[in-house]
Amino acid sequence: MNNTDINSRTIVSICSRLIRSIINNLYPPLPDYEPWEVLNKSFSIYTRSDWFTLCSAMDLLDDTESAKDNYLMFGLSGPTKYNDIGEKYLRLYGLLNSFFYRKNQ
Repeated sequence: MNNTDINSRTIVSICSRLIRSIINNLYPPLPDYEPWEVLNKSFSIYTRSDWFTLCSAMDLLDDTESAKDNYLMFGLSGPTKYNDIGEKYLRLYGLLNSFFYRKNQ
């Protein structure tokens, strides 16, 4: 891949894969350890809540990239033989929802 092939979509996907790879290589090194007990030095993860936040962030990145790729490939019509407004609405809703993140209170 050269510099002309890299765009923001590619960069986000690469970063997401790298973060998952680093975490998978660090954890679990020993039995009976929680993820945050191992990853605290590398990722500033100190609690169960921090761990869940990191997992949600990684999932959000992957879901957003998947929704964007699908939209760019198929548009709102999707890979279907029907011209259904309800399906188009759900596809648009899914795409827009993939960009929205609300921190749990």
